[in-house]
Amino acid sequence: MATVRAAIFLPMAVGCMASLALRVDSLRRDPHNPFLRSVCVVLALTTTGAIAGIPAVATPLETSSGIVAVWILVPVTAAGAAVWSMFLLWTYPLSRAAGKIRAGLVFYVIAIAVIIALTVESQGSITAEEIIRNEEEPESLWAVTPYVRDAYLIYTAVTGFIWANAAVSSVLLVRLVDRRWLRRGLWTLFSAYVLFFLHAASVAGYFISVRVGSDIPVLRDAGLICAGLAGILSTAGVVLPTLGPRWDRLLWYRRLEPLWSAIYETVPHVALERPGTTRLDGWNPWGSDFRVYRRVIEIRDGILALRAHFDREVGALARHLGHAAGQTGSELDATVMAAQLTAAIRDKQNGLSPHRQDITENPPRSGGHDLDSEIDLLLPLTKAFSTSQIVRTATAARPRLGGPALMAVNDEEDQEADGAVPAR
Repeated sequence: MATVRAAIFLPMAVGCMASLALRVDSLRRDPHNPFLRSVCVVLALTTTGAIAGIPAVATPLETSSGIVAVWILVPVTAAGAAVWSMFLLWTYPLSRAAGKIRAGLVFYVIAIAVIIALTVESQGSITAEEIIRNEEEPESLWAVTPYVRDAYLIYTAVTGFIWANAAVSSVLLVRLVDRRWLRRGLWTLFSAYVLFFLHAASVAGYFISVRVGSDIPVLRDAGLICAGLAGILSTAGVVLPTLGPRWDRLLWYRRLEPLWSAIYETVPHVALERPGTTRLDGWNPWGSDFRVYRRVIEIRDGILALRAHFDREVGALARHLGHAAGQTGSELDATVMAAQLTAAIRDKQNGLSPHRQDITENPPRSGGHDLDSEIDLLLPLTKAFSTSQIVRTATAARPRLGGPALMAVNDEEDQEADGAVPAR
């Protein structure tokens, strides 16, 4: 069971340390952000509690000092107080939250002081041999040790209140935010806090069962499992709002690759710097924001550089085929742009003269006002550019433009303009 405890608490400690390193890096760039500070405090205390739960760490501490349980109870209780403070900072204005935090911390400091006093009072009542013999299931020893069991019940009562309050606060905050990864992070935290609450309830139930003479070890084991899962989920919930958008950037960067490559091969001067290991860049989470911005800018610059080769007739045929296929709105616009861009790239590569008469008649669709809106425009364009059969058909028919196919399209457009047929 010692190996089981290590298998539960060691991954939790490693995950917490990795998350803490990530958040400390964010805090280094924004050192006065109270929200980042609170998250870092939560992660630091959770890491300490997870490390203290590893038998290889806990046993030497307890045998050398003669004091048991306090090494894990204090950091976890303090972590709970930090979580409570974090949600206050997220919920209230800073000045109001600070007042509530100062008032509430008095209660948590008193609780931690009582826990320390009770566990210290039990010093010497447990031998080193008993500690080593029960390192696999220390709760079995703590539940029958005077003062320690009282300290543990205080710990479960305090932390149980904290986790219940945190779970409710997570649900309330989900309703107020619209950022996708932040919502996912809050739901993950909600799951973690429910499990933490179940851990507190299960261990309290086990201690009470031992106190009344009916040992129920399944409660102890369930509490341990809940604590391990909760630690991992809470770490994930804290970092999802940071890592999630980075994952989106990586996906966007890779999905824009076909369009960017075709443009770069045709007008290489649009590249802000000579591309290096493109495949590796697509998997590197660091600097992903910059690389996606750069890729979007280079694509937009490439479209502008190729606009002299845009052909109105290709666009008209693509629009006609798209209408016939049931396309409308932004999907149809992306298909038309992809067809014009495909034909423009081919003309440029073949050294054909620009269609200068069409520059002002068919300007490329303008971009969005921020990165997300640009991506909303460019991803459908890239998909149509890479996979659309309509684009292939429209650009393959280009050598025959001016023939019966295009004449039919032009006649239909003229009839729509004259009102002879309903406009689509």
